[in-house]
Order: sequence, then structure tokens, then C-alpha cells
Amino acid sequence: MQKLIAKYGLAAHLAFLAVAPQFFSLAATIWLAALSACWLFLEPSRVGDESLSAARLRVLKAVALDPLFWIMLLLVVVAAVRMANGGVGPWYDAENEAWAMRGASVEFLPGSVDGCGRMEFAACLALLVVLQGCRHALGRAARSAFLLVFSALSGVAAVALCIEAAVGNAAVLSAMECSFFNPSYSGVYFGIALLAGISAFSLGLQRGWYRSLFLYVFGVAGNAAGMFSFLPPVMALVFAVAALLLVVYCAAWNFVVSHPGESLVFIIGTIGLFLAAAALAMTALPSELVSLKLAPFAGEEGFLPESFFSVHSLLSRLSLDIWKEHPWLGLGAGSFADGVRFVASPEDLAAIPPLQKAPFGILWMVLAERGSIGAFLLLAPLAVLLASYVRRAVGGVVAGEFPTPPCFAGLLVLAAVALESLAGVSLLAPGAMTAFMFMLAVSASSFAKVKRNV
Repeated sequence: MQKLIAKYGLAAHLAFLAVAPQFFSLAATIWLAALSACWLFLEPSRVGDESLSAARLRVLKAVALDPLFWIMLLLVVVAAVRMANGGVGPWYDAENEAWAMRGASVEFLPGSVDGCGRMEFAACLALLVVLQGCRHALGRAARSAFLLVFSALSGVAAVALCIEAAVGNAAVLSAMECSFFNPSYSGVYFGIALLAGISAFSLGLQRGWYRSLFLYVFGVAGNAAGMFSFLPPVMALVFAVAALLLVVYCAAWNFVVSHPGESLVFIIGTIGLFLAAAALAMTALPSELVSLKLAPFAGEEGFLPESFFSVHSLLSRLSLDIWKEHPWLGLGAGSFADGVRFVASPEDLAAIPPLQKAPFGILWMVLAERGSIGAFLLLAPLAVLLASYVRRAVGGVVAGEFPTPPCFAGLLVLAAVALESLAGVSLLAPGAMTAFMFMLAVSASSFAKVKRNV
């Protein structure tokens, strides 16, 4: 019983913490992080006949020696400083009779627009715990349970948002329009959760978790509906292709690892879940919004606005100008929409849409708002995760086992997010960043380990 609690209790707590930056408040995230940290060190998954005390010691040593832990701890501190160091924004200089951009309260520290850094801090705190759990404390079955619970919780939220759209919630319907004026889309989060849900469905069938089938309805169908509803057509196409590739891989994995019947059940079940997602989206979204999202696929209009590339070039140049003025720390998180007005010429301002909130591309957004130091701090954990993925992938090849679905899902998540980041800044959203990072961690940890003869 204790081993059962250790496996799935920790997985459930980490899954709740993983969705917290997307849907919960800062206070709730802090409490969940504290509770999940207790589970991480007190009830980690046990390997083989390992005792609980030995498992605790193993996890404690692994966390202490993990460079990613110390990087994330630094990011938590930086995020806390940025959250507290507000004040960035436009102000009127009465002496010079002109408007100007005001820096942060403490100019030599990372700053932000007032109230902008709260959920970024929540995401860093959640990742500090979740990444260590995924890398060191979850066994194979626990990782499957983690993906199942995470995708189900995200799917429930997606279904709830679709219901809100069906009853006419103006804020939800506005987000579903996915305007390029604000290229940060919650559909990226649901796309990542969809890939997690497909992986969990395949693993669940292989493990015989048939009593949990109702959770896969939310994990796959709910997230697929959310992805379609909260992404522009071109980006929805990217994640849809990734999902289809993962379905093919999962079907092949179930065929090889288990038996053809299981693979057939997976294919039929996935088709049924995708049809349920389509029915939900078509029912919840207004007909004119559905027509707008399907128009590019029917060839009635292009996937990108006509002015996309000209505005993209202009915003990139202006972002570079902001970075040149503030090369190390940037202008401040959340300041781009105001800051770009002070570096643009009258001709540039005439060409920029009045409601433009961000540039087209995450690189320019990071450089303009966070500077070179901020870019380095964002790339550092990603570099560690990618290095772990490559190292574990090589070890998996040496071990000679068929990589499980999460191994391929992490690669697809990386590719889809990279393509989306060429034209959007969705990855900077707390929920998307959290989901992206832990999916890479789960993916790397899912490769088979090389057995060593002692």
C-alpha cells in the first residue's frame, strides 16, 4: 500500500502543480509547490526492492547534484526580484513637456510592469519542483500516471472554456479569435497537453488501466478541442500534424510491445476521441468563428494576414532598437507594447496596428523585454534538458528497447513549439513554459537505462 501511495500520490500532486501556473493563482501555486516538495522528498517512487529510506536518500542526492535544480533556483530568485521591482511604464516628464519610458524602481536589477511578474514567479516555482520530480522521483508507472492526470486536468479546463464560449462569455470568445495583434495563444498549452494525453492513452492501454478510460476523454478530446479553439489555423495545423505523427508512433509501439489488438483499440479509440473533440468545438464555437478558423484549410484565404511579413520585419527592427538601448536587462517584462512607441518613427507607428502587444517571434520579445541576461537565463534550463534528452536517448539506443511514446512526444513538442515561436510568443506564458519544460524532462526520463554489471 505504501508503495502504491508513493507511486501515484506523488504523480497526482506534481500533475496538479503542473497545471497551476495556467489556471490557479499565485497563492495556490505556492501552497501546491510546498506540498508537492514534501511528497517529492518523503514519498518518491521506489526502484525494485529499494527501501523508502534509500529512495529518499537517492532523490536527495540526485537533486543536490542536478545543475538544473540550481539553475531553476536562480530563476526563482530572479523572477521574485522582477516581480517586486516594478514601475516600468510610460510617464509624463513635465520639465521637458514630453512622454518617456520610466525604468524599474531599481534600474540595475530585472524589472517589470507593475503586476506583470506574478505568474512568471509562479511558473518558476512550479518548475523548480516538477522538473526534479520528473527527473529523479517518478518511476515508469508514476510517469504514466503523471501524464494521465495532467492531461485530464487540462482537458477538463478546456471543456469548461468551451462551455463558457457556448454561453457567450465575451472574454473567452475574444481569446478564441486568436488575433495576431497579441501572438500569445493558450492553445499552445492545450497542444502540449494533447500530446501528453495521447502518450498517456497509449501507455494506459499497455498497462491495462481500463478503469481510467473516462480520463482519456478529457486528456485527448478536451485538449484537442482546446487546441483548435485557442490557436490560429496555421499553428493549429502544426500541432495537429505533431499529434497525428504521435498517434502513428503510439500505434506502432503498442503493436510491437503488446499485441495487434491493443494497437487497433488505440487507433479506434483515438479516432473516436478526435471526433468527440470536433463535435465539442463545432458546438461550442459560434458558426462564424468556426468558418473563420476553417477558411484557410478550404483555400478561401491565407493562413497568415497579408501584412504579416511587413509588420514582422518592422517589429523585429524596433525590438532590436530597444535591445540596443537596454542590452543587458531589457526594457522590462510586459513593457513592449508601450516601449515600442518610443523608438518608432511616425511612419513606423502608422504601419503598426494600434493594438499590437508583442513582436512576431519569441527571440525579439525576450531581447526587448529581458535583454541578453534574460535570454541566457531562459536558454540555460533548456540547454540542460536537451543535453539530458540526447544523453538518455543514446543510452536508450544502447539498451535496445523500443522507446516509449513520451520519448517521441518530447521531440514533437520541441519541434511544434519551435515552429510556433517563429511567429508567436506563447512560450513566455507561464502555463505553456511549465508544460514545455516538464514534457522535455519526462521525455528524457522515459528512455530505457543502460544496465550496468557491478
